[in-house]
Amino acid sequence: MKNLFLLFNVIFAFNISAKTLIISDIDDTLKQTYVVGNKLGGLRVTNQYAGLSKVYNALACYDLDQETYEFCIQNQGMMHSRDVQLNYVTGAPGKLRLLGREFLQESGFPVGVVRGRESTRESTHDFKLRTIKKLLKLLPEYDYIVMIGDNGEHDPKVYHEIEKLFPNKKVHSFIHMVYNTGIFEKDRGVNPYEGQKVYLTSADLALSLYELGLVNEGVVLEASKTVSKYALSRDEDIYEKVLPEWTRCKAFFKHYKTPAVAMSVQTTNAFNLAMNTVRSLCQRIKD
Repeated sequence: MKNLFLLFNVIFAFNISAKTLIISDIDDTLKQTYVVGNKLGGLRVTNQYAGLSKVYNALACYDLDQETYEFCIQNQGMMHSRDVQLNYVTGAPGKLRLLGREFLQESGFPVGVVRGRESTRESTHDFKLRTIKKLLKLLPEYDYIVMIGDNGEHDPKVYHEIEKLFPNKKVHSFIHMVYNTGIFEKDRGVNPYEGQKVYLTSADLALSLYELGLVNEGVVLEASKTVSKYALSRDEDIYEKVLPEWTRCKAFFKHYKTPAVAMSVQTTNAFNLAMNTVRSLCQRIKD
């Protein structure tokens, strides 16, 4: 298959008989690309947002016994379950598309099918909408749709349109809020649509996935510790693994609502520390 990178499947924890299709963008969603700016991050292959590859691997390997789970997360989704499929749908054309595929492998993200734009004659919006529509029509047995993108350009609108086109599907959309949305912003992003959940770091994405039963509590704990470790640093090369220099936080905190889920005191404290540390970092160097 032309765009085949790799493939994984997972079982949706809250409905073991459900089939779930996970669709993820790459640039500015997983990879620090700076799509609305100079896009230079697109040329790198090891510039993930801190902790995201571990969250994704946990998503791929969730419904397994402990021994198989450990093997799975250490091997990019090998020995995965079989009821969820992952597709990376990227609007990056040409060489950038190939670098996106290399990024996933080099940064340790779980295996999946990479579907990239073949020509710049087709807009990113039209390509993503067409590709995702085709996937849902080809895979009608997948009732649960999880889409993960960013607010740099088209993902919120595309995901909203998909939800309207497939009203019988249960759609969960997550938007990485890496840009502010004010009319006077130099690098202006777009707002999420109603019902779309936002994330800024691997910790708050992990918590939202935990709320849905897609990862276990330990993933939230590990992601929270990772975010705190990097965000507490005074070394910009380290803290920018959480918030690169062009990221802005106001739009995220405007739209974010912490999921009300039961967790241990240890995990709750670790998550709160991570979010407080990120907020302080935003105030110190960003906003």
